[in-house]
Amino acid sequence: MPRLLTVRWSASLVTAVVLSALLSISQPAQAHPHQLGGKRSCQTVLGWTEQTVKSSYIGPANPVPVQDVGSAAVYYDNIYNAAGMTIGHAVGYVEAIYKRPSDGHIFTRYHESIELPGGTLADSGTVDRTAMLAGAWVHFNLHGTSGKFLGASGSRAWQIIPPLSNSTVRLRMTFCP
Repeated sequence: MPRLLTVRWSASLVTAVVLSALLSISQPAQAHPHQLGGKRSCQTVLGWTEQTVKSSYIGPANPVPVQDVGSAAVYYDNIYNAAGMTIGHAVGYVEAIYKRPSDGHIFTRYHESIELPGGTLADSGTVDRTAMLAGAWVHFNLHGTSGKFLGASGSRAWQIIPPLSNSTVRLRMTFCP
């Protein structure tokens, strides 16, 4: 039976995360502003990683969870800057929704909420989970839901960093006001 997980953060831990994130976000090596069509100034963030620290799933896990249509998982991730400091968190839900008959690839739908210093964002999308587990980048539409990100749009992409057992991905996010 799935377990309900509760995550609690002390005030000092939250303060440390916010301060370290603010310091790391301002580093020019991680943020590369550019223009999209000459109209909007966007910021692409590179060098960040994300690691699942807790998860719970339904369905078989052979060899990993969410490989059969109808199976699903809830996960809690830490987001790290290039220096390895925790700068944010993500909570997500993934559900296997389709198995392509021609090659057996599993397709999954993701819904994620992301907390970074100054606000929150959300992303969602459907990806080829089989290709993702083999190392392909996956891409999601991103939109700001609160704070300095409210009304922003962009994209969020990630790629698994081997070995799979580390549950770590490379991140690439673009924010546009």
